Amino acid sequence: MRLLEAHALEASAGCFGLAPSSTSLSLSAADGGSLTPGATDLVAAARIQADIEAREAALVHSLLATTGRLQAGARGALGVARGAAALSRAAGLRSAFRALQALKRHPELLGVPEAELARRVLALKLALPGADVGALVTARPSLLLLGPAPVVSRVAREAAAQIGALMPGIPWQGKLAEGGTVYWSFSSVLDGSQGRARELAGEEEERRR
Repeated sequence: MRLLEAHALEASAGCFGLAPSSTSLSLSAADGGSLTPGATDLVAAARIQADIEAREAALVHSLLATTGRLQAGARGALGVARGAAALSRAAGLRSAFRALQALKRHPELLGVPEAELARRVLALKLALPGADVGALVTARPSLLLLGPAPVVSRVAREAAAQIGALMPGIPWQGKLAEGGTVYWSFSSVLDGSQGRARELAGEEEERRR
């Protein structure tokens, strides 16, 4: 891990025009000694991953320069890039740009661990089996901020029950991604569920104590 972070810093410094000497570490120093032949593939994989992250950081840096809403802050561009990648993986967004758009609207998502994001996405998929959850999260990232996964599950299931009662026999979940009447009806129900979500979040927090 030290090797990956060291090389990420070195590559990132190059992307931003910084002197690499201040961030670079030799392989032997980062690895704690000389590398064995068997570690060569791991080192190569680490360098490739670090290069990818550094390029994503450069892209994030460029995008952040065009908006004042999402600030890299103490995380730095590399931290935001990692957060965007985590959100993209967890929600199946298939696009770092979509993840960045979601983070611009709700930077609080940067504070949610990837494992918890994945649990919340799974809760949505189980509650809305007929929906394109990736597209739904892209349109409404705040779904992932309703609370812990059990809260997301309860709120989504209750909202789905309400919409299902209004549209009996209609496969409405498949139409959520279209952004039409079904989506806005679902969003309206969710907007009215904020108090319910806070109540459930409080119950969940009490249960975990």
